[in-house]
Amino acid sequence: MPHSLVGAWRLLSYESISATGETTLPLGPSPIGRIEYRPDGRMFALLVAAGRPSIGWSAFGDATVEEKAAAYDSAVAYYGTYEVEGDLVIHHVEASTLPAFTGNDVERYFRIDAGRLVLTFVFATPGPQAGQTLVWERADT
Repeated sequence: MPHSLVGAWRLLSYESISATGETTLPLGPSPIGRIEYRPDGRMFALLVAAGRPSIGWSAFGDATVEEKAAAYDSAVAYYGTYEVEGDLVIHHVEASTLPAFTGNDVERYFRIDAGRLVLTFVFATPGPQAGQTLVWERADT
């Protein structure tokens, strides 16, 4: 599946736009992330907030409820397969840290602009968020 998406991309920015036009940064001003599209149609994505507090090397079960909530709120990861239809990339999610993604399709509009990958989407259901934009640059390795 040769396509301009194929390869590894490093996250530069992640913005959320509310229904009233307000912009927020769900993972802060300097998020860390990687998305990779393989030629065989497989993909994965990992996004985390920079400077996440450590809960130590002890068993995750020893973390407090607050520490677990902070870890959950500051990261998302998923993997699966993908397909491209015009300017739409459809991620067929096999597993995710977000339970609602697992077993479902996540659709993103994309464009390559000045060597950067821009993924956007608009929420279909009414609510406080109207859409999100993620900007990526090619990763060296």
